[in-house]
Amino acid sequence: MDKNISFKTLETKLSSYKSLSELLDIDHGKIHSLIIFWGDCEFKTRMPPNVIKEDCLMASSRNYILSKREVLLSQDELDRICLLLTEAKK
Repeated sequence: MDKNISFKTLETKLSSYKSLSELLDIDHGKIHSLIIFWGDCEFKTRMPPNVIKEDCLMASSRNYILSKREVLLSQDELDRICLLLTEAKK
């Protein structure tokens, strides 16, 4: 198993993030991407705060999530997104 995380891996995950933004018709600035790698891996370069190599305690991801305090979506937007996701699941 390759223990190095490549830029291509992150690029693929960011592409999914952008697709979700388009699918839900939400400004991508309202979606926070959190990329978590488990297991025996090593980053080749310094990663941004939303890219985490997680331990079993999940402290890093918990801290990142709790750092987000601004309300970005109204209740109507959340209801619309839930409906879209429910319909897409059928």
